Amino acid sequence: MNRRVWRLLVVYLLLAAAAAGTVGVAIARSRHPDGRPIQAVHPQRRPMEDVIFASGRVAPRHQQKVLPRPGLAVESIPVEEGQTVKKGDVLVRYAAGELEGQVRQAELALQRAQLEHRRARGQLERARACARENGSRGEAAQGPRDEPAPPDTCIGSVPEEEAELQVELAQLGVEQARLQLEQAKRQLAGAEVRSELDGVVLQVADPEGDLLQGAGGPLVTVGTLEELVVDLVVPELDGVRVRSGQKVRILSDAFPDATWEGTVDRVGALVVTRAGMGGRQETGVPVTVALPRGTPLKPGYTVNLEIVVEARQALAIPLSALVGTDGAEVWVIRDGRAVRRPIEVGISDAEWAEVRSGLAPEDWVAVDPPADLRPGEAVRVVARERQEAAGDDGEPGARD
Repeated sequence: MNRRVWRLLVVYLLLAAAAAGTVGVAIARSRHPDGRPIQAVHPQRRPMEDVIFASGRVAPRHQQKVLPRPGLAVESIPVEEGQTVKKGDVLVRYAAGELEGQVRQAELALQRAQLEHRRARGQLERARACARENGSRGEAAQGPRDEPAPPDTCIGSVPEEEAELQVELAQLGVEQARLQLEQAKRQLAGAEVRSELDGVVLQVADPEGDLLQGAGGPLVTVGTLEELVVDLVVPELDGVRVRSGQKVRILSDAFPDATWEGTVDRVGALVVTRAGMGGRQETGVPVTVALPRGTPLKPGYTVNLEIVVEARQALAIPLSALVGTDGAEVWVIRDGRAVRRPIEVGISDAEWAEVRSGLAPEDWVAVDPPADLRPGEAVRVVARERQEAAGDDGEPGARD
């Protein structure tokens, strides 16, 4: 096939497309002699929000978790779930027999170190006495030769410098043994883990079943119910837009008709990876949302969050007015004709999209435009119920 045939084919296709468009418009005009009726609205100024959607679980702001201690058996857990506890109440008791034995061993080690220190000091005193005695013997050797030399009582004694070093080492041994005894006593005192706050017992593990199965979770969890928070992880791209003090709408499937307003309490400084809801790994910025006081929500509830990162008054149109593959075009009714126009879209919500440029408040914008609507087609505006036709400055003769 030569170039001339290709050119003829291209011209034919272009003419066919133009003819099809003309026929389509002609058919539309024959069906709607006065112009096809199109629902349309004026862009209107309204409050718009940029929202980040997330989810998380409710938890106490202040809580204490008692974790299992390696090598120690649980003797008893004297609390139950739902029980109110005071600061200082016993939550977990560990078997103390082994800890008591460790304390006794540490006491004996301290006594042994003290005896060693006493022995080293005795050697030092003897070494100093021998040094003085040797000095006296030297003076006697310089006297008359007919006087007998004093007996040498320092045979086998340790030199004074070495004796001083032995005393220092023994003193270090005493201090080390004393520290080990204090640590053993602290561990024995820790055989009873006490509550660090006034609150409610939220969870109690089965020390036999859970530990034997290697659950690895806390034995007891205590928390305060007056202040509740939601800890969540926000994706990195959204995390840079979250700030402390931003408003957060909180919703729960357990209370479908209720919405609470919380605030962003804290935004983490580092990106983290941790186990999220459903056991999946979440990587992002940790965020803490503070719940208002008095909500019926309880620790462990799953909630949906709408973090309002930006809110402003803006010119907006319904989402159903957007057309095009990237959703950045609309049909505008001008002089009774349909005109396709590109616009710049800003933030959006479930129903509306902000118009940053490309439209004016007096423009008529088609809503849910027909898929076969063509540029230049004659149309007439049918105003949406939300906007009354009376009083609007629409195109002359372009509306009912």
